[in-house]
Amino acid sequence: MMKHFLHNDGSLWAFESDGSQDDLIMSDMLPLTEEELAQHRSAQHAQTIQDRIAAYIMAVQEMLDEAARQRGYDSILSACTYAASTIERFRQEAQACIAWRDAVWAECYRLLDEVKAGSRQAPQMAVLLASLPMIEWPVVAL
Repeated sequence: MMKHFLHNDGSLWAFESDGSQDDLIMSDMLPLTEEELAQHRSAQHAQTIQDRIAAYIMAVQEMLDEAARQRGYDSILSACTYAASTIERFRQEAQACIAWRDAVWAECYRLLDEVKAGSRQAPQMAVLLASLPMIEWPVVAL
């Protein structure tokens, strides 16, 4: 059994409950009850998940933008603005981008909801990106 303390810098410390390490407990450490310890760990876990989800979202957005850039657009947003273009190729590519973007975000948020709910472990970034739909560019002459 351990006794837990929270240092004023936010770090969590654990010491033997038999008193053999009491000389290591500093005056700027607050003792935590089991309930407070659980709350602290839960808050740390929630922040870690939030940080990871934010990183996933940034990576997915970059994946979308990079695919559009490879086709000559500034970003996925730029590509999507051609949906009403009078040039058939641009219009079809924009529609493909819109459909792909929607499919990617729908799947991404479905997976992230499972992570938030605890029914799925947070995947490695490469695994998440590889699990998302790929764009299928239309074959249209300019």
